[in-house]
Amino acid sequence: MKIVQVHNYYQQAGGEDAVVEAERLMLEAHGHQVVTFYRTNDVIAKGPSSQGGGQRIRNGRTAAWFSLLRVSVQTIWNWKTYREFSKLLKLERPDVVHCHNTFPLISPSIYWACAQSKVAVVQTLHNYRLLCLNAFLYRKSELISDNQLLARSSSRAKINGLNGQGSICELCVSQQFKFSGVRYGCYRDSKAGSLVVAVLLFIHRVLGTWSKKVDCYIALTEFQKNKMVEGGLPAGKISVKPNFTQRVIDDASLTAGQRAVGSGSQAGGTSSSNCQPTTSQPYALFVGRLSAEKGCTVLLKAWDRFQVRLTADNTELTAQQRPQLLIVGGGEQRHALESLATQSHQPATIHFVGKMPNHQVLALMRAAQFLILPSVWHEGFPMNIVESFACGTAVVASDNGGMTEIIVEKQNGLKFELGNEEQLSQKISWAFDHPDKMDEMGSGARQDFEQKYSAEMNHSQLIDIYRKVVRKAEVLSPSMTDEIKI
Repeated sequence: MKIVQVHNYYQQAGGEDAVVEAERLMLEAHGHQVVTFYRTNDVIAKGPSSQGGGQRIRNGRTAAWFSLLRVSVQTIWNWKTYREFSKLLKLERPDVVHCHNTFPLISPSIYWACAQSKVAVVQTLHNYRLLCLNAFLYRKSELISDNQLLARSSSRAKINGLNGQGSICELCVSQQFKFSGVRYGCYRDSKAGSLVVAVLLFIHRVLGTWSKKVDCYIALTEFQKNKMVEGGLPAGKISVKPNFTQRVIDDASLTAGQRAVGSGSQAGGTSSSNCQPTTSQPYALFVGRLSAEKGCTVLLKAWDRFQVRLTADNTELTAQQRPQLLIVGGGEQRHALESLATQSHQPATIHFVGKMPNHQVLALMRAAQFLILPSVWHEGFPMNIVESFACGTAVVASDNGGMTEIIVEKQNGLKFELGNEEQLSQKISWAFDHPDKMDEMGSGARQDFEQKYSAEMNHSQLIDIYRKVVRKAEVLSPSMTDEIKI
């Protein structure tokens, strides 16, 4: 088959971008032709120079405002993209167009270009963008910058500042126009930006873009499918297909991953050369963006409770003899989280490793006692889980969203109540006390990967979806597509 793959890359690469790349490679490995139509948000970040005096600054600010206005309009409908994509469709004549992300530079105009060319469209739902302005169904309850947080005088204020970062919010799910999201400035803490996204969603809902111009949506879990149906998408157009990985872990990458930890930092950002995890020193692993919705505050507080309990049982344990916590990733909360970690009873057991190459992360996963996902939002299908399963490592995760379906208690991991620090600390204690059981769960995780989340299984599921939408497109009458004049 010939597939056009559409994706608007983010400024900060994440799991969604990795899925796009993995899917392209998988399709090409099976002999399919993949034509890419990519855009990147980096062009938005480029602003005018502030050098050259006040007049240039004023002119630069004016240009920036016009540029922002132009991007805002094009986010709703990008005529340039519509024309370019229409030409591409005529030139390539693909069997199907598979969209991953069209926000903000590509715009929903390409769905109409596909309808005009009578090409079937598949859209993967990597998040909740069609229901929520920030795509997370998560709202910050306190808008506070990292610098403001660290500037506060008392330690307790710092902890409270992290505590009040937000919670799950579904106010906009049933709203045709996302008034609540605009009110709270849910898109990048900006009411103006939130208004643009709300207008985009409303206009295309009224036009029928979401209900008529997409032949099939791919939800990552049944939970996500049900939530999208609740928000107005037709249930009959949503198929469920999980994420996958096809990366292979070997002993060489395992050693490299462990060596790379030495370049990280202990809690508080200080050098960590005297207490690095080794194969004889068990550790728990967190991998992800250090932002509020990922639940790192819950993790650190649970870890502190675990260490306090461990001290009560054995007062002579040194930091080097204790289980360790590795935190891999970067983000806006890193410094605040490091500050919080220094206030714990055993800060030397917490290591902020920073960002790492994927092969090293996978090596750390393979050697970890377990992976922790303490997310406080409705996670879709985290790539971390798939990769951890592929490594044969069990997962301890919040019992929420898609993770409720993926994690089977004491078969491939453990679950704890969303945001419950004490319950997570108990799960951590149990996991370190029962390494044999965790190994059994790791074997169960690997079995689940092979049966459900391998590249071969995913390819079969994806091609079935493509074939269904192509057959459907072939029987559509010309009257069912709407003419757009350029």
